[in-house]
Amino acid sequence: MQWSLSLLFSDTEDSEVHVSSVRQNSQHEIIKPRDVQELVSEENLLVRNIKLRKQLDELDISQLLQLLEQTIELEKGQDVADVQNQLIESIARIDPEVALERIWKFKFDRWNNLVSSVFTEWTSLNPDQALQTAATLMGSPRRTAIKTILDTVSDTAAVLKIAESWMKSDIEATFHWLASSVEIEVYRILLLRSFLEKMTVKDADRAFDLALSLPIREDEDVGLEAIVIEQLINFDTDRALLLLSRVRPGNTQLATYASVAGILVSRHKTDKAIELGKQLPETLQARYYDNIAVSIATGVSPTKILEVLPHIPTKKGRSKVAEFVLLFHSAADEENKLSDEYVEAMLEHVVPANLERVRFLLQP
Repeated sequence: MQWSLSLLFSDTEDSEVHVSSVRQNSQHEIIKPRDVQELVSEENLLVRNIKLRKQLDELDISQLLQLLEQTIELEKGQDVADVQNQLIESIARIDPEVALERIWKFKFDRWNNLVSSVFTEWTSLNPDQALQTAATLMGSPRRTAIKTILDTVSDTAAVLKIAESWMKSDIEATFHWLASSVEIEVYRILLLRSFLEKMTVKDADRAFDLALSLPIREDEDVGLEAIVIEQLINFDTDRALLLLSRVRPGNTQLATYASVAGILVSRHKTDKAIELGKQLPETLQARYYDNIAVSIATGVSPTKILEVLPHIPTKKGRSKVAEFVLLFHSAADEENKLSDEYVEAMLEHVVPANLERVRFLLQP
């Protein structure tokens, strides 16, 4: 059955919406609101929705709202619900805030579906405003709204932009929402990192305190304060070194110290990187020097490495550096090969247990 929809306002009844089928002679047969089933006379749901959306898009918001009010009074059914869903979507494309207000007139079991429709449109119009509004909702609608926003946003950069907009209002609330909201689980670490990096630039102490306020996640094994230190070392080395004393012990401490050491080595401050490790508990020092060995081997000139090695306090740490240097030498082209004398000097720092393996790698 072929049909089309026209929504007309009577000259004499300003408040009434008439639903009519358009005849070929352009004469309109007015259908009472109770006959809204005419809107769904097309049996093919996809065809019906395409036709319906096309015609609803031609209406202004007052017409859409009046039609929606009339459908609410009709006998309930899936067909009527489909029309209502499209009406809510059409209203949301014009004014999502108004569309959201109308959702609460429906039964609870329809809220999530309608909320999803509204926030899909809202995110396309203004993602920042959509997220701010979603945060004011409660329970299941709130979770649905936030998930819809994140699903609608096309890339990670856009998600980060949304999170940044929250920082302008309530920093603590934004941070704890990022840390606990189940809706953003897939983005959580990325968002927390972005938040803390930007917060560090504005107020490093506050960022550090926020990072410390959260327990260390089992799946991460390193506290968030490491992010603050890594960012701070880029523009305020002295402050970063001072905050190191407040980093939580264990893996967080080890990872953060090693990260700072890598930066120091790259800035030709290898001596400071070596001294930094001596501030760690003895139980972590061996691992620290193992961890920074590759930074020294790649970031320090060969001549300088011979001067540096005696100052590394652990035999294994010295051996690691020497082994990396010799490994890179074995893969180098002839122009960049180290001298035989230099190679022998390096081999003196390799622990006996690894010496045979290293000599094997050096064979032509």
